[in-house]
Amino acid sequence: MIFFAYKGIGRESNLNDLEEIDPSLAKSLQYMIHNSITGVLELPFTYEVDFFGSRRVVELVENGQDIILDDNNKHKYITTFLKAKLCKEIEQQSEEFKAGLFEIIPEYLLKYFLPYEFETLICGQTEIEVSDLQQNVQYKNCSSSSQLIKWFWEAVNEFNQEERMSLLFFITGSSSIPYSGFKDFKITVTRSNKDPNSLPISHTW
Repeated sequence: MIFFAYKGIGRESNLNDLEEIDPSLAKSLQYMIHNSITGVLELPFTYEVDFFGSRRVVELVENGQDIILDDNNKHKYITTFLKAKLCKEIEQQSEEFKAGLFEIIPEYLLKYFLPYEFETLICGQTEIEVSDLQQNVQYKNCSSSSQLIKWFWEAVNEFNQEERMSLLFFITGSSSIPYSGFKDFKITVTRSNKDPNSLPISHTW
């Protein structure tokens, strides 16, 4: 697998990142890695970029138009292509984003976080631990020993993560969990005296 590092804030990027925005292009590069291309593709060290509706040819290295792609230089081609496609093309936008971010969070503080830690701080957790949720729920007109509540938790434990996130969104209006977990959520489960055939309802405040 081929990696390169962003300068400044960011993380290593690879073909998986490209696959998210252009699956067919990522598949083509994967083919190049695992198959001989000498005398087959005969492409120069360039690629086309869409610039406000017009196509421009960009050289990946100096005199790239005169360098033909083969088995000896294909790894360098892929590395420089990924850097150009995933980094240089959005360099200006990234710099503007960083400038705005550093107005809120001093740049020197970011070095203390790994990328996934910083993402969790900003976006919250993305996986629900049912035990954490269960320990931080309060009850009204019922208790944790009520049969109805036992059935509820049995069902939640059988949910996959997508279904659990949907449940969280239904209850709280948010599909992410705070960094500190459910203790920052004030969730109350109330047994309704309405028709037992009525659907569950939720209130946020």
